[in-house]
Amino acid sequence: MTMTRRSLLSKIALGGIAAWIAPGKAETPRGSQGELKLTDEEWRKRLTPEQYRVLRREGTESPFSSALN
Repeated sequence: MTMTRRSLLSKIALGGIAAWIAPGKAETPRGSQGELKLTDEEWRKRLTPEQYRVLRREGTESPFSSALN
């Protein structure tokens, strides 16, 4: 199924209406800069082990170590 401009705009409009009707449903604990303020344990519950390693422990490959470079 291809995405048309009409279907995209209708989905955006429906999302806006849903957010307007139920504004408090999607609230998350955010700080003044908009970042999530969660404890380390809360991050572990939300993320998979691999996601946690990369996002919270900077567990990525060393620079220029990829075979694609």
